[in-house]
Amino acid sequence: MKKFYNAGYYLMINKPFKFFNEEPKDIKTCSICINNSIFNFWCLSWTSNESSKEEQEELGISDNQKKDIQKWTDEMFEKGLLQWVNSFPSLELALRFKNMFFAHINNIEIRTIYFSESESNEFIKESENDNNGRLSLAHNLLKKGEESQFINEEFLGFDLIGIENDGSFHTFHCHDISKDLKSKFSMNLNKNGLFNEITKQDKLLEYLNDDLTGLAPVPWFIVKTKRVNYIE
Repeated sequence: MKKFYNAGYYLMINKPFKFFNEEPKDIKTCSICINNSIFNFWCLSWTSNESSKEEQEELGISDNQKKDIQKWTDEMFEKGLLQWVNSFPSLELALRFKNMFFAHINNIEIRTIYFSESESNEFIKESENDNNGRLSLAHNLLKKGEESQFINEEFLGFDLIGIENDGSFHTFHCHDISKDLKSKFSMNLNKNGLFNEITKQDKLLEYLNDDLTGLAPVPWFIVKTKRVNYIE
């Protein structure tokens, strides 16, 4: 059986996504290009700026609550318990953050992503060659937390992600390639806007990382995305 390794947990709120003239779609990606992460840049005192004010207001967070969030998050970073950016290294820490500061929001989903063994090795190798090491993703993958079939997670689909130096990532939905993926690789979107299976993996990765395809000029990977159905 193919092995998959955990790359972190994300606290996501879905936003309807519309590409040009298409109908809005509900896409279960962990990319902040498409959806909102409640653990975002503004949660750190040294990255917060005025552009985050609107996001703070949407979440119903007062200035005093924001200071409490930043104090906690700054301390977690100083202790090395959190890394940059958006993801948590464990379900326990993700739940603690959510329950401490966002218990008033009902539509937050905890999602997690997994890299296959080969993709994990490739990403870690890639991370060794850049200045930032792509941060939290590489940190989480180095722990080799193998996917378990017995934990309470629901498969949402495979996502195709392009990872920036800071560890944030694009999804293939940032580019209008769904039709190409269908025609070239017989890949159809499921109800979550992701893929139930991946065909021709090597050729797909070649396509995603080919400059001529026109995607964001970052390394692209295939990840398994799941929703955590937790019990408080």
